[in-house]
Amino acid sequence: MTAALLLSCAVAARSQSANYAPGKVGFTPLYATSDSRIPQAARDLMQSKLTQVVMRNGFGSMSDRYVLSAKIIDESLETTAAAPVQFVRKISVQMLAYDMESKALVGETTVSLTGIDKSAEKALMAALRQLQPKTARMTAFIQNASSAIVDAFNRNLGNMLKKVSFLSEQGQFDEALVSLAQIPESVDRYDEVLALAGKIAAAKAEDARLKAIAQAEAARKQHVRDSLAREQAKAQKEEVLAQEAMRIALEKEAVKAERDSRLQSWKEWLLGSFVK
Repeated sequence: MTAALLLSCAVAARSQSANYAPGKVGFTPLYATSDSRIPQAARDLMQSKLTQVVMRNGFGSMSDRYVLSAKIIDESLETTAAAPVQFVRKISVQMLAYDMESKALVGETTVSLTGIDKSAEKALMAALRQLQPKTARMTAFIQNASSAIVDAFNRNLGNMLKKVSFLSEQGQFDEALVSLAQIPESVDRYDEVLALAGKIAAAKAEDARLKAIAQAEAARKQHVRDSLAREQAKAQKEEVLAQEAMRIALEKEAVKAERDSRLQSWKEWLLGSFVK
């Protein structure tokens, strides 16, 4: 997919999403932790839960600029008094929304969960399974993070469009279009974004056309230069051959002249000897 189509495709993807609504911003679910106490199964489950949150409350991002992550915090771990012994694990899950371009936190909320099972690890898994991706709290969390992003774009849109225009003027059309594709459709002046995107796409197409013409002209000139070089090489070769033929002819004339001179001297000697 070319950058010229990225903006229109992003808009189309938003409008076709079953959960689409103006003001929502796409988030890429991404769970990462260095806590060795979190087993791989729990990490995979947390990643799955994050994916469910973005799918049910918004939509996945194409640009990966905005990330939805989480932090698992152990609150307590106890065992039941009665047999069979069960582990009761209480945790808090911090849901964190980031703008990865600025590394800024744009939203957060915390959910308390409890899991009970036959081991501490299984109790953790049971607690994480209690995390519901579509609740009033999750919806408000996503909406508030989206609103914070849209508000930031509204405040800085003028400067951003100027920077994008500068990129386009420098011939960096793909970078400019990618920057525009990151702007949420719900900003107040989105019609200006679309208009600028169309202008940049047209400028990119014209730049490509001119470059194609220049390349064709360069190829034509190179062909002419190559043809001239071949003709010159041919002429030089013919001149060398002519010079060689002339040298051989002169050598033959010289040999003949020498022979004729020698024969003449012999004739003169013979005539002189006859007179005596």
